[in-house]
Amino acid sequence: MAEGSAAGINDWAQSVEDAREAIYVLHEYVGTTEIAAPEATDDVIEGSSYADYIASWGGDDLVLGHEGDDLIDGGEGNDTLKGNLGDDSLEGGAGNDVVRGGFGDDVLVRGGGNDKLFGGRGSDKLNGGAGDDTMDGGAGDDILRGGRGADLLTGGDGADDFFFRLSGPRGTDTIADFASDDLDIIRLDRIDADSSTEEDDAFTFIGSAHFSGTAGELRAADRGDFQRIAGDVDGDGNADFVIKVLGTDAAEADWFAL
Repeated sequence: MAEGSAAGINDWAQSVEDAREAIYVLHEYVGTTEIAAPEATDDVIEGSSYADYIASWGGDDLVLGHEGDDLIDGGEGNDTLKGNLGDDSLEGGAGNDVVRGGFGDDVLVRGGGNDKLFGGRGSDKLNGGAGDDTMDGGAGDDILRGGRGADLLTGGDGADDFFFRLSGPRGTDTIADFASDDLDIIRLDRIDADSSTEEDDAFTFIGSAHFSGTAGELRAADRGDFQRIAGDVDGDGNADFVIKVLGTDAAEADWFAL
């Protein structure tokens, strides 16, 4: 069963006999519309020209937004979500999902699988999760947040922020197209650089020097085709997290927000 509603009109509902090949379309409502596909089947779900909330809870679904500022939840399954026009929020949910923002300033949220997030045009926010995610901001000034997996982050055109919050066990994230001339920046200021204090400490960039055994050091090693960025938050002289930056000159302090 698919249902839609809007102020000032009758509730809309349509059932289909073949749920696996179901197509739900919401047309020409005034206000916000809602649609849900609760069965664990492979659905094609299309929103309206207004601001839609679409929840697809199971199956490998294709979900298409339209002109409005849509909220789309892919749920379980290997889903493909497309926001198209509007400032959309799209969440992949469980499974290996493909999430595309399209036009507008979109928020793309990963699920638990190995997801692919594409911001498109606009200033987008892309959030990695537990899996090994691929993120591409596209045009615009984007924010890309690496998660716990080994993520591949591409900012695209514009001044992009590559945002990292987590220290401790995690995969090695890779930045594919860092460009300081475009005002890209690697943001480590949400990581507490010294785990032994109660304060939220900032890192000290030490260039290519080796760790000295002091907590809060951030170093960069030139590996030829990439820079290996490493941080020590507990002062044991070993890296607690590593970020690879492909195809650049030697790292400089102004690459980072520490």
